[in-house]
Amino acid sequence: MRQLAGAGMTQIDHKDKPQRQRPCRKALRPAGLGVVLLSVSLGLATKTAQSGESAEATGTALEVCNRPHDLKLPQLKRVEDAELVRSATGAIGQGNLCGAVAYEVRQRLTVYRLSNAPVVHRDRWWTLTDPSGTAEQYRKDNVMCDAWFTQKKTTCQLEVGTHVAVGFGQSHSCEGFGDRPFAASSKWQVYLVPDKDGKFDTQAVDCKVGDGLE
Repeated sequence: MRQLAGAGMTQIDHKDKPQRQRPCRKALRPAGLGVVLLSVSLGLATKTAQSGESAEATGTALEVCNRPHDLKLPQLKRVEDAELVRSATGAIGQGNLCGAVAYEVRQRLTVYRLSNAPVVHRDRWWTLTDPSGTAEQYRKDNVMCDAWFTQKKTTCQLEVGTHVAVGFGQSHSCEGFGDRPFAASSKWQVYLVPDKDGKFDTQAVDCKVGDGLE
């Protein structure tokens, strides 16, 4: 090892042992780790802020989604269908379901939805209760963004053998769909998947279309 004149630096020859520099590297590791953790924390905070989910809304979603799944209907039997549950489940602030469970329809089951029928009267999302009251309350109960219509009510029968996911309504930021967020809801929602042709004609049958809610 030799001192470089006027530079205040030490140059290490290849013959010097590298162990002499280890204390310096060890001393820098905690600082480097701290920078990484700080960057991750800032990234998560930014993502949370961008999603529009407040701490209160997140707490509400966790409370709703962790409720016991105590649905008991003679028309439905629990089944194992991980792919169905996965496709129906959404993260906090992104809608879809939480606390979902897969079922098979054993007897015909009446389901309901509000939409801009007759253009779209069969789709993925349904309820187990006949819509009543105001459109505003229906939106809150079913986490339905303002941009989604409630002009017509569709009533259908789910065909025997159909697999559905049933769960609670996950919170939705509704970004791009009215931009008014809705909190998670403990009301039951039913999720269907389309058939191989992308339709729901074989699952939702004997449908009737009527007036929606004001």
